[in-house]
Amino acid sequence: MERFWQELHIDDQREYEWLFFQTRIRALKDADEWHISIQNRKDSSAPPPGEDNVEWHRFISDGKNSKLMFTPLPSDKPVLVNPEQAVNILPGQKARFFIRMPVWLEISLFTSKRIPILEAALEELTNTWFGSSLEGFLCYKLNTLAKRDFNDHDNSQVPSIITPVLIRNESHELLPVQDVCIHGENLRVYRGIKNLWTNEIGITFYGNSQPSKVSYGDKKPRFEELREESSSPRIRAKQDILSKSFSFLKNISS
Repeated sequence: MERFWQELHIDDQREYEWLFFQTRIRALKDADEWHISIQNRKDSSAPPPGEDNVEWHRFISDGKNSKLMFTPLPSDKPVLVNPEQAVNILPGQKARFFIRMPVWLEISLFTSKRIPILEAALEELTNTWFGSSLEGFLCYKLNTLAKRDFNDHDNSQVPSIITPVLIRNESHELLPVQDVCIHGENLRVYRGIKNLWTNEIGITFYGNSQPSKVSYGDKKPRFEELREESSSPRIRAKQDILSKSFSFLKNISS
């Protein structure tokens, strides 16, 4: 997908089409007016390719502008990641995991500068509730593998972003790594040679009865040569966050 993350020249009166996994993007430029559609292939209400009854989004721009750009983004709300294989961290130990996060696609047009106009998730996600009825929040649910080696991730089928998560168990308890809540909206995205990356998240667990510390790295991930930073965080988080919690599930949320 590397060829998509750059400015694309669009000719007048010619329809373009791109397929990003489950998401189909179509674009047509007519002088100063742009027509753009976003369809999910799993959406039963979406018309098949070639049909004219497509829902188009219309935008008025500078007629001289003929550029469109796709940018990878992190999720617009937290993601509850459930590792498919159970893993536990012993007291006093630490472990780094490479977690596959879903990709959002941002579509931008240009005037004197780049203007984001639309965005869409590249895979269908279900919603779930995280936390208690009084202190919880809505997030996406994602079943995935908590890889210890980022090379084990396969991006050939589902485009994804790799988020390094370093977990330290400073308690006297066995720490089960399950239902990890990752705040994608606090992450920045980098383009690597082969993968998309976010900055690293650090989680220090002190026990179920104490708050844990969650930190967001301000440096580029060092696991692969990076081309550039693609997007800034949707919401900038504080460097270190202490969250009062009652279970590990809540400890690693912010």
